[in-house]
Amino acid sequence: MAEDTFGFIWVGSEDGLYRFDAYDFVSFRKTQNAHQLLPSNSITALHPLSDGSLIVGTREGLAYFDAKTQQFTSLWAD
Repeated sequence: MAEDTFGFIWVGSEDGLYRFDAYDFVSFRKTQNAHQLLPSNSITALHPLSDGSLIVGTREGLAYFDAKTQQFTSLWAD
């Protein structure tokens, strides 16, 4: 779990990444046809950055979540 600078709570699990805003959960998951998403649904680490963005560690690589665009970019993948 991690909290970003906007107050969102991020929860990583073996089944994806979830963001909680005190009312609802939004899920982020790898899908076969999606571009610029998580390398894996198995989340192993979360590191919030000062601008509200997030570095996400998965079992198959790292991803960067851009808070402005709300999109993931793969930083490294197996």
